Amino acid sequence: MLSVVVPIGKLDGNIDKLSNWIEKVDPNLVEIILIHDLQDETTAPALDTMRANLPTHNTIMVKGKWGNPGAARNAGLAIATQEWIAFWDADDTPDFENAINSLKNQDAKTEIVIGQFVVIDMFHGGASSRQSKTACLYDLILNPGMWRMIFRREVVSNLRFLPISMAEDQLFLVSTKLATRNIVYLPRLFYTYYQGQINQLTQDPSKILDLHISLAVLSKFFSSSEGLDLRFARLLYLRQFSTLLKRSSFKSLGVMSTKFLKEYLGDFPFKPWLKFLDVFVFMRILLKARFQ
Repeated sequence: MLSVVVPIGKLDGNIDKLSNWIEKVDPNLVEIILIHDLQDETTAPALDTMRANLPTHNTIMVKGKWGNPGAARNAGLAIATQEWIAFWDADDTPDFENAINSLKNQDAKTEIVIGQFVVIDMFHGGASSRQSKTACLYDLILNPGMWRMIFRREVVSNLRFLPISMAEDQLFLVSTKLATRNIVYLPRLFYTYYQGQINQLTQDPSKILDLHISLAVLSKFFSSSEGLDLRFARLLYLRQFSTLLKRSSFKSLGVMSTKFLKEYLGDFPFKPWLKFLDVFVFMRILLKARFQ
């Protein structure tokens, strides 16, 4: 029923979160595809030990050197066989029972299922629950976590992630034409995301350069998309640009602002009031980034 692609980098001996949910999965309903991107000497032995205790007919382990989660996910996506596909991270906790139950009796027209999620702040402690609003494009902009989404296989099987370490998942969502897909939003908890973990790529300053690549690729969607898909791409551009502003030095702000004006505002095809609506959403994104 469900293929789950899990890219794995450095786990620093902390394999518990991964093994705890994988060992409870019904092997008749879930195909687990573990993509181990070899980066250290300690993760492989722990994974091999865990793999030895798992059913062989539903667990696939692929090892290699990809260097980023985008390319690693592509390796898993290429061999996924089930009707539905999810992309989960090795250092988070999915609720696989809710995920599986959500797929039962879905209408044949359903293309993507989106559930609820919880964020655990590892820096400051505490948890916050995030809820998705039915048919709300701006909710997908504010909370674009791909890990709370399950895709019908035909929606994503011919797509590939950009081989980078940041925002590759958001680019992938744009390529699925998410904004115009038949989406079912559910009140069930799908995922617990841990923010601020050691070795989390979003905490690595060197990876911020990937956002420049992502913004350049996103701007190309402006000419190849239309309607809601175009708005989705533009709003994600705003979101990523705000992250870049937050992470970059003062000296680079002028260059980035010029790039922003050229790529985003240079050929705006919408009515003036939509510009103001986007600015309002942009401010919400900035505020959310400021207080996280």
